[in-house]
Order: sequence, then C-alpha cells, then structure tokens
Amino acid sequence: MAQQRGDVKSDKAIKVAAAATIAAAIITAAASIIVALLNQDSDPTPESAPDRPRFSEKLFDEAALEGERGVMRVLIENYGLSADEIQHVDCPADQKVEKGNTFTCVVELSGDDPESKVVGITVLDDDGAYQVDRPR
Repeated sequence: MAQQRGDVKSDKAIKVAAAATIAAAIITAAASIIVALLNQDSDPTPESAPDRPRFSEKLFDEAALEGERGVMRVLIENYGLSADEIQHVDCPADQKVEKGNTFTCVVELSGDDPESKVVGITVLDDDGAYQVDRPR
C-alpha cells in the first residue's frame, strides 16, 4: 500500500507539473502576441508603395506654402517683390516637414518682362519653419 500512495502522489505531481507547464506556455504565447501587436507598425501603407506618403509623416500643405502667407509673403517682406508682380508660386506636393529637407518652388513674375524664377526652400525644423532663398 505504501507503494500505491507513492504512485498516487507521483501521478498528482505529474498532473500539477503538466498543468503548470501548459499554463506557462499559454502565458508566454499571449505575452509574445501582445508584444508583437504593440511593436507592429501602424502604417497601413504597404512597403510595395514607397511613393505614397506614410501617415506618420508630416507634410506641408501645398496651398498654404504657395499662398499669400507662405513663400509669397517671404518674397514680399524679405526680397522686395510686390504682390502685384508675383503672378503665381508653384511648389511641389507632398514635401516632408523634416529638418534638412530641401526643395524648390517656381515663382511666375508678371509685369513688363514676365519671367519664371526658382527659389530654394530649406526646412529648418520638424515643426515646419522654413527658409526661402533669394529668387534666381
């Protein structure tokens, strides 16, 4: 009988150990899934479409950049152009608001001798401050 009791205790110990092992495996799997979900890139843009902007990127509003309070304003206030002689400002779409990003805009001038000038734009910080170079 002593041996039977040992077998019963042994069976119980095996069942408890098996249950603990299964519970540990389930907890580990759940934790791995949670970590994977937390680390997952929330960008729905597939990697096969690199030309599309990522939702996490900040982009300049093209209309605001080209408008009276954007590049046009800097040209008037800093470079002495008049609002009447600036016919149109054309900046490229989807420009990143990212320190160090550079691009150019085309300024159409009117008047006696209409012409196009190019102005360089340098993004100064990640908040959208930018510098407009002298028209050339």
